[in-house]
Amino acid sequence: MVRPDSDKPVSRATARRVHVLRAVVDDYVNSREPVGSAALVERHNLGVSAATIRNDMAVLEEQGLIEAPHTSAGRIPTEQGYRYFVDRIEDIKPLSAAERRAIHQLLEGAEELDDVLARTARALSALTQQLAVIQIPKVSNTRIRHVEILTMGPGQVLVVVIASNGDVTQRMVPAPHEVSDVDVALVRDQIAEHIVGEPLHAVTGVLTSVSSPPPGDPTGFNLPRQLLDFAHTVARAIASALTAHQVDRVVLSGTANLARSQQDFRKDLTGLLETLEEQVVLLRLLSEMEADDDQVVVRIGSENTHAELTDTSVVASSYGANGSAMLGVLGPTRMDYSGSMGAVRAIARYLSRILSI
Repeated sequence: MVRPDSDKPVSRATARRVHVLRAVVDDYVNSREPVGSAALVERHNLGVSAATIRNDMAVLEEQGLIEAPHTSAGRIPTEQGYRYFVDRIEDIKPLSAAERRAIHQLLEGAEELDDVLARTARALSALTQQLAVIQIPKVSNTRIRHVEILTMGPGQVLVVVIASNGDVTQRMVPAPHEVSDVDVALVRDQIAEHIVGEPLHAVTGVLTSVSSPPPGDPTGFNLPRQLLDFAHTVARAIASALTAHQVDRVVLSGTANLARSQQDFRKDLTGLLETLEEQVVLLRLLSEMEADDDQVVVRIGSENTHAELTDTSVVASSYGANGSAMLGVLGPTRMDYSGSMGAVRAIARYLSRILSI
């Protein structure tokens, strides 16, 4: 069969075999049953006899694009067949009006970044019936927008830091029992003076320097002596929380969808689920799949080099400022590729718009 990047003219027989391959992929994805020539003639308007379809399927099998599982008379796509099919998808399936309304309703009212990403992951998983994976966006241009310290009772305060991208970091911090609301406000104002407007990546260094200044250094907190230890404790807590919050990580939703597709995997799911818990593997995979704006990238089966991912396919796209992060879905190779590609692209666009507001 002529490959998609070939300059050779496509013969009528080759074009028909492409249609046959598409029909095999569509039927197998929809039914999970091997596909025979009689079923193709019955369900698809291919314009030729069952005998011709059998011959076409024999050629497709010789080319490694379909195969017979076990002793079945029907055929299923191979990894190579899925790749050929995906490479020839011309029109990615758009979301329906109902699906777009459902996404809007799910994301409406979300303000904190973590909440936005969690809701987005649920929406993507629901649309595709696959595992949704969203990389936390990079924060190189993010700055501190607001700091608040709230008294939560004797001996305890809640420190809240809000970033310019809507991300919220919170940390409970011990406080001296004698600290008043006025004292708390003084400490808050001093910390805010040092970090509000500062880039997120620089805040840890700023807070470390002001919480441990050399003797006589005027860059520390301008506070009464009895409040300095408390202010330093709050500063160190914020620095620690922000450092932990900036660690590369992903949001997952829809792990149960993998269990429902158990029969589509050749191996037990235990290894795959353990791999998903090790987010470093997913982060490495997404970084390798970095895409240009509006591009959807697909990796199929053994194209995923990690041993536990070779039974899976991953559909991903970039989102956020300058495509700084990736999102996508992971599932078995028996996947609705066109639908998954459409959902991933639409969600990436939607999330980019939300984060730019």
